[in-house]
Amino acid sequence: MALSEISHKLGVSKGSVSAWVRGVSLSETDRQKLTARGFSIDALEKRRIARISNTNRRHEQIVQCAKNSLADLTKEQFLLAGSALYWGDGRKTLRGGARIPNSDPDVIRIMMRFFREILAVPEGKFRT
Repeated sequence: MALSEISHKLGVSKGSVSAWVRGVSLSETDRQKLTARGFSIDALEKRRIARISNTNRRHEQIVQCAKNSLADLTKEQFLLAGSALYWGDGRKTLRGGARIPNSDPDVIRIMMRFFREILAVPEGKFRT
């Protein structure tokens, strides 16, 4: 049976089924049966590539939407967003200082803006 058929029959996700059968090798006969029913390796690979492409496209749209909406935040909303980001990603062990160990340039830009605009940290306090 194909992963989707097993998934449907057992009422579990295809990801679970995939993990369960990861080490299972199909006989040539079983492989031919799946191919005859439209589950060929080529067909599955094409669907996998299309799914990944669609997921990446949706992810990029969400990221772009989030970036665009960041510019429209009120000062209070930006305070909450910056605080949450620092709480989740900032180092808190430095007395009298703050560190953001994230390497994403967008996160660093957001936090620099947060420190400057919301917390009014003087430029002389910043180090790289």
